[in-house]
Amino acid sequence: MLVKCIYPFFDLKEDIKREIGETFDVTLERYEEILSKGSFIEKAEEEIQKDLTKDEIKKLLEEKNIEYNKSATKNELKEILDGSK
Repeated sequence: MLVKCIYPFFDLKEDIKREIGETFDVTLERYEEILSKGSFIEKAEEEIQKDLTKDEIKKLLEEKNIEYNKSATKNELKEILDGSK
């Protein structure tokens, strides 16, 4: 899973200092392990968008006033949303 550093910390497993805004991949087990030590990371926006339903994507598009075909598939809607960044 892709995570984003929200508070600087030294990653003992990777032997590297993580900086605010840095994104990196972790397993679910490692994600939970880091969170158990403090609020150093969060799911990255890209990871959050993977979990969105079709209706949630439509709502985000509507909030951004982005037009889309009502019969578009979830993948098509996601591409439109990704292109709006």
